[in-house]
Amino acid sequence: MSVKDAVIYVNTAGNATLTVADIDNGSSDNVGIVSKSLSKTAYNCSNVGTSSVTLTATDGSGNASSADANVTVKDTIRPTPVTRNITLTLNSSGTASCTASDINNGSYDNCSVASMSLSKTTFNATNIGNNTVYLTVTDVNGNVNVGPAIVTIVAPQNCSVSITQDVLPGFCQGGAIVLKTSTSGGVTSYLWSTGATSPTINVFASGIYSVTVTAGACTSTASTMVTYNKSSLLSAYTLIATQDNQNMQLGLKHHSEVLSGGVGALGSAGEIQVTEESMVTANTTFARAADFDITGGSIVTNKVQQALSLNLPAWKSNPYYTSTNNKTVASNATVTITDSVMGNVSLGVHSVVTFTRPVIYMKSLSTASQGCTIKFSSPNVEIRVYGAVDLGEDMSFNLDMKQVVIYCGGDYGLKKNSKFVGSVYTPLEIKVEGNINYRDYMYGMYIAKKIESHWTYWNWNSSCCPCSGSNKTDLSPEADEKGLLKDELYMNAFPNPNDGRFDLEVVSEDKGTLQITVFDFTGKMVYNKDLDFTGRTIIPVELMNQTTGYYLVRVELNGATYSKRIMINGSH
Repeated sequence: MSVKDAVIYVNTAGNATLTVADIDNGSSDNVGIVSKSLSKTAYNCSNVGTSSVTLTATDGSGNASSADANVTVKDTIRPTPVTRNITLTLNSSGTASCTASDINNGSYDNCSVASMSLSKTTFNATNIGNNTVYLTVTDVNGNVNVGPAIVTIVAPQNCSVSITQDVLPGFCQGGAIVLKTSTSGGVTSYLWSTGATSPTINVFASGIYSVTVTAGACTSTASTMVTYNKSSLLSAYTLIATQDNQNMQLGLKHHSEVLSGGVGALGSAGEIQVTEESMVTANTTFARAADFDITGGSIVTNKVQQALSLNLPAWKSNPYYTSTNNKTVASNATVTITDSVMGNVSLGVHSVVTFTRPVIYMKSLSTASQGCTIKFSSPNVEIRVYGAVDLGEDMSFNLDMKQVVIYCGGDYGLKKNSKFVGSVYTPLEIKVEGNINYRDYMYGMYIAKKIESHWTYWNWNSSCCPCSGSNKTDLSPEADEKGLLKDELYMNAFPNPNDGRFDLEVVSEDKGTLQITVFDFTGKMVYNKDLDFTGRTIIPVELMNQTTGYYLVRVELNGATYSKRIMINGSH
C-alpha cells in the first residue's frame, strides 16, 4: 500500500469531500486490485484541522490491505459582512455611541462568525453629519472581512448657553472682567458680540455682551450686562497700600513712575503721595485713594479720589518659622537649592541661586550689597518668608518671568539698579530705593501696609494665568526640614496653549499609582489614565477631537492632588 497526505477545503456550504485519488499514491497488487475505499470521505467545518484516514485495497483473490494517511481540512473563505446605516442623536452631554450589533444586519460565514467590532463607537459634536465606520467580522477559523456603513450624527433638538461674570484670580493682573459660558446640547462653536470665538473672554468696558452657540442646526443666545469699574478690580492694581490712617500710606518719590496698572490706598483715610516729578500717566494707569498729596511737578492723569475697598488675596504664613536649616551661599558661587523648608537664607556677592521647589518656606531672605541673581525651576512658585526680605543692589530676581509670589512677614526692601519680577504681599512695609543713575524695575503686584518708592519704574505682570494665588487659605503641612514631604505633589503642562498634544511633568518623592484626569469646560471627563509612578517623570498626553477651550488637568497620587488649567486650540 502506498498513501499520501491530503489537504481539502470546505466550500461555501461548509462541506468538503475526500476521494481515494486524494490519498492513494499508486498502490498495486500481483493479481490486481479490484476495489479501494476510505474510512471517511465527508467532512465539514467541525473537522477543520488534521486527522487520520484509512485507505483499504482488496485484490482479486479477496486479500485486503490498509494504510493510514493524514487529511487536513482548511477553511479559507472569508465571512460576509452585511451592514446597515443608522442615525444617532447627541445626548445632553454632547455624545452618542453605538455597538457592532447596531451596525450588523445579518453578517454570515460558511462555518460561523466568532466576533464583530466597529472602527468607531463614540461620537461628539465634531462628528455631526455622515461618518463612515467599518464593521470587522472574524470567523471561527481566523478569516477576517470588513464592511462599511454610514453613521449619521445629528444635534439634539435643544441646546442652551448661559454667561457668568468673574474676575481674574489671586495675583493675576490685567484688570479684566472674565465672561464664562456654560452650555448643553453638544455645542461646537461660539460667536461673541465682540467677534471672539472662544468659550471664555475677557472684557474691559461696560456694556451688554452676548454669545451665540451652535450645535448642529440648533443655536442659542445669551447676554449679560457688564458694569466695568477698573478701580474696583484687584487685578487692575500694581501697588496697594493697606494702612488706613492719616499718615502717608503710599509714596512715589524721586522720579518714580507707574508704567502699567493702578495705585491704591485702602480705607476712608488712605493717602497717596506723589512727589519730586513722579508720574502716574501711562495708558492703563490710575490712582485711587481717599486723599492725595501731589507736589513737586508730579502728575497723576487719572485720579479717583474715593475710599478704596478690595478683596485681597488670603494671607499665607510660614508654619515652619523655627527651622534651623540655614543656607549661606558664598560670593561668586552658583548653586541649586532643592530644599523646601529653610531657616535664614543669605546670598553672597555675585552669587547665582536656583530654587527648584514650587513651595518654599524661609525664616528670612537677604542678599549681599551687589550683583545677586535668583532663579526658579518651577513655573509657579510660592515663597512664604516669616521675617524680612532684604535685597541688595544690582539684584536680578526671576528674570525668566516665572510666576512668583512672596508672602513676607517682615519688611521688604530692594536697593538700586535691580530688576524684580514677582508679586510681594506683606503686612508691614515695602521700600524700593533706586537712585538718579540706577533705577529699579518692578514687575508684579505689591501689597503692603506702607509702600515707599524712589527712582523706580513699576509695571504689572499680565502674563499670569493660571495664578499661584487664590482667595483660599491653605496652611496644611507641605514640607519638612529635609525638603519635600512625600505626599507633596507638583505638576506642569507644556506647551500651554496646545493642540491637544502636550506633556505633563509630574514631581513627587512619593511612589504609587498616579491617576491623570482631564475635564472639559463643561466638567465632563475627556481623559483618564492610571500608571505606576516611581519619581519625577514626563508623560505625553494626546486628546483627540476636542473643541477649542479651557480644560482642567488633575493628577492624584496617594491622596495628594494637583490641578492646572490648559488651553486647547482645537485638537488634531
